[in-house]
Amino acid sequence: MKFSVLAFVRGMVFIVPLVLFLSCNTRPDINYALATRALEAAREENAAISGCASRNYYIAEREYKTGRRMFTKGDWNGANEKFESARIFAEKAEEEALFCDR
Repeated sequence: MKFSVLAFVRGMVFIVPLVLFLSCNTRPDINYALATRALEAAREENAAISGCASRNYYIAEREYKTGRRMFTKGDWNGANEKFESARIFAEKAEEEALFCDR
């Protein structure tokens, strides 16, 4: 009985940190793609020149560029946060451009 418990504990000492490491450092490819598409959609609605949406659009663009820089340097967590922020601001800009100027 002691041997199996000891083997289990040794296995957990190795597996738990590995799982935590891999879960915290995953590449933000999905958020990168979503942020890219959200900016494209905002651009299609002319959010950059909209009287209501331009501020959110430029914030989204700045967050996106910062996220790309972090992505290329390998800072996955920082890039993930920036892409998420860029997506949110781009979606707000698109929505404001759709409903404000018409």
